[in-house]
Amino acid sequence: MCRSNGMTAHKKVCSKSLQAHLQQTPAQATLIKTRPANNFVMYTFILAESALETVPKELWGDASIAAEAKRLKRKPGELLLDSSRHLAAMRKLKDWHKRGRPDIAHFCALLALDSKLNQSGKLHLYVHTINDRVVKFDPGVRIPRVYNRFCGLMQDLFRRKHIEYEGKTLLELEDKTVGKLLKELPKKTLVIVLDASGEKTTLTKLSKKIKDKNVCFVLGGFPHGVFDSPELKKLPKASISDIELCAWTVLADAIAACEVADE
Repeated sequence: MCRSNGMTAHKKVCSKSLQAHLQQTPAQATLIKTRPANNFVMYTFILAESALETVPKELWGDASIAAEAKRLKRKPGELLLDSSRHLAAMRKLKDWHKRGRPDIAHFCALLALDSKLNQSGKLHLYVHTINDRVVKFDPGVRIPRVYNRFCGLMQDLFRRKHIEYEGKTLLELEDKTVGKLLKELPKKTLVIVLDASGEKTTLTKLSKKIKDKNVCFVLGGFPHGVFDSPELKKLPKASISDIELCAWTVLADAIAACEVADE
């Protein structure tokens, strides 16, 4: 892997559990090295209520989804729900406008895992889904850049529950609410929900507020709507813009604030 800072290419390590899957789909996950953190300050990012899920049971009988599953030699319930292909069927679902956008999780994961903050070993990334499942990313995992390959990897993860190599778990899927995930954070962690309805702030003020603190930023991983989780509605919210922004833009600004605070 080539990086602009002159780092030499890291050796790629594919999980054995994934290698057989790669023979049928283009999905790929590799492992890179990250530097251990120099202090105990950690920055956690949770992409909450994300539009990342497999096709729900009530849509398995839809003609277009059944045809896609047959073509890909998969069960309908193993496909990722994607509004670019399944929109007509999705309109039958509750909160359909918040669902079927795996690309949001993909963009955000790429951004977070490629950041300087993650390379320093101080970033933890979780994707909480709309169906209360949590994807935990190892800081050293290198996910596919190509969207279709990322979808193949997620389909494999939803089926296997974890992707690992020689005891090293690269990706892990658990049934867990965002409230339970927040309770598992280290004590005295400052939790900030980034939401357009929150108190207006700037990146400068935000970086000063989180200086020398364990902090967890929560942002929405869905295209439209508001948070439904009762736990998130109770937490203090902050807004870094006067206009609504895409999840990956908010994430980029939050990471930048952390990097300034970490200087």
